[in-house]
Amino acid sequence: MKINFTILVVTVLVGMVHGLITTVFLFSSSNNRRANRILGLLVLGFSLQLIDYFLNKSGLYIQHSEYYFLPIYFSLSFGPLIYLYVKTLTVPGTSFRFSVLWHFVPGLLQFVFYTAISVRTGSYKTYFWFNIHQPVTQKIELYASFVSIGWYLLLSLHLLQTYRKRMDTYFSNTRNLTLKWLTNLLLGWLVLYSAWLLEHLCMTTPVGLLEVLMPVCIYWMGWMGYQQKDIIVPPLDDPTEAADTEKVSHDIAPSLVMRIQQAVEGKKLYLNPSLTLADLATEVNLPPRQVSFIINAHFGKSFNSFVNEYRVEVFKSKLISNTENRFTMLGLALDSGFNSQASFYRIFREITGLTPKEYLKKLSESS
Repeated sequence: MKINFTILVVTVLVGMVHGLITTVFLFSSSNNRRANRILGLLVLGFSLQLIDYFLNKSGLYIQHSEYYFLPIYFSLSFGPLIYLYVKTLTVPGTSFRFSVLWHFVPGLLQFVFYTAISVRTGSYKTYFWFNIHQPVTQKIELYASFVSIGWYLLLSLHLLQTYRKRMDTYFSNTRNLTLKWLTNLLLGWLVLYSAWLLEHLCMTTPVGLLEVLMPVCIYWMGWMGYQQKDIIVPPLDDPTEAADTEKVSHDIAPSLVMRIQQAVEGKKLYLNPSLTLADLATEVNLPPRQVSFIINAHFGKSFNSFVNEYRVEVFKSKLISNTENRFTMLGLALDSGFNSQASFYRIFREITGLTPKEYLKKLSESS
């Protein structure tokens, strides 16, 4: 047996071994255990795909036809695993019920197909490859995989978008809760998917592009997933929508609006950087769903926007009184209830349309 060791073959081999090791680490991780085990299965699937690349590029397939059709192909499970991983991180109470497991029926059929062919003789595999698989079943498998992965990536992006809307409903500071790393991970999967699509449909990608991208993706998935701490997942129901579906038959009582305003303004709750909807609801002795509904219906804002507008106004007043420049902008922002410079700059610009420096310049010109 002769193995053709090239730089590409070594890259694939290293990625394959690293993927198998990463799978073990993800399964043993104590943080986000369910999500990391799903990610571990995805990494394992990618690693098994690299075995196919290794056998192909190293010349082992040509030397040993019995290696054909090993049950190492799970491309029809990649999309569902990505979707279930994102869902586990963003939707509370996600479990392996039948409503979830049916997504993996195509992947199971794919495994059964390869297992059935793998036990046949080498001569039969060669015949099946050239006369049936290459002209027919392989194309069906590829097109089905492309559609599956593309569809589940879209569903995953939708889940992430919905999660962020819920965060705005429950938290006043969401900088560390937006799962930006997960967005980057989804974009990485999208790049890998696009390279795979181009390689098989257009045949114009550089030789070895997919074989290089997949090990990189395996490393990135393992690193990003393993280092994440337990993720805060807000309740699934939207308090605003829930209150609306209850068909409130009367106008919002002014006394309730006043109670919320007095709590936020009078007790300066907005100065608490980690203020949540639950904190405000406890302060005014009302259910969180009702507080969220009142803020949305009466003020036309989410809880996040409602609180941050107070913080911006406080910052403006502090900036005006800071005539001797005794405090930095960041110091004033932190004293106004913001928890970081990045979130302060982003929120200030969203609300005023100006950066803090542009606002200060405008303020100086008008005085």
